Amino acid sequence: MRYGSISKKQTGRSEGGTVIPKEVVQFVTQNPTAFVGTVESGKPHVRAMLLFSADSDQLIFVAGRGKSMCREIERNPNIEACFYSSQETRTLRIEAEAEFFSDPDISRQIINRWPVTEMYAANQDDPGFATFRIRRGTASFWSISSPGGGGEERIEF
Repeated sequence: MRYGSISKKQTGRSEGGTVIPKEVVQFVTQNPTAFVGTVESGKPHVRAMLLFSADSDQLIFVAGRGKSMCREIERNPNIEACFYSSQETRTLRIEAEAEFFSDPDISRQIINRWPVTEMYAANQDDPGFATFRIRRGTASFWSISSPGGGGEERIEF
């Protein structure tokens, strides 16, 4: 299994669901650090996060369950994730609604890939961290080298 992918049976995607474009999946897989923005009391909060997984069905992130970020997403699931490629001098911003979910198989994969997450586990059935995903949204690519000095290409998925 390549970095950042999970088996198709674990996605929970119904037939005919929205597909995340290949260009988006490729960019986030090659540039997995994202700056994720949430809002609390009308003020923005941005954190650097490492993307756990990306495929045509979903982008998966992991956060400590007790972190303020999880409370912020529960109150307002609208987030923006910004990925940056220094090699291409290009950014990808994704406006989306985050969705918390639980899947024991994915939790085991997270612990196997990132052993530090095991310290959050209360027991074998409770990983102690939260997983959230993006399944649909709007992606905007931007590059300084684009015609006209920038410009954005917006992709709905």
